[in-house]
Amino acid sequence: RVGLASAVTLELAVTDPPPDKASISGRVFDQDQPVDNLPVVLLTDRGEELRMVRTAGGGKFLFEGVDPG
Repeated sequence: RVGLASAVTLELAVTDPPPDKASISGRVFDQDQPVDNLPVVLLTDRGEELRMVRTAGGGKFLFEGVDPG
């Protein structure tokens, strides 16, 4: 006879690795009206400007390639 002499069961948690880069998006409204061409500034935790984008297409903005954290 050929077969397994013993068996072991393992439980492993499967997680995704943290992303290399993140994105931040949103919409800007003024009294329920979307606002286009408005500057949106991304700041560090020390208040230093990292980037600036302008809203467009119904008040939407997007920061891409942001370092997580």
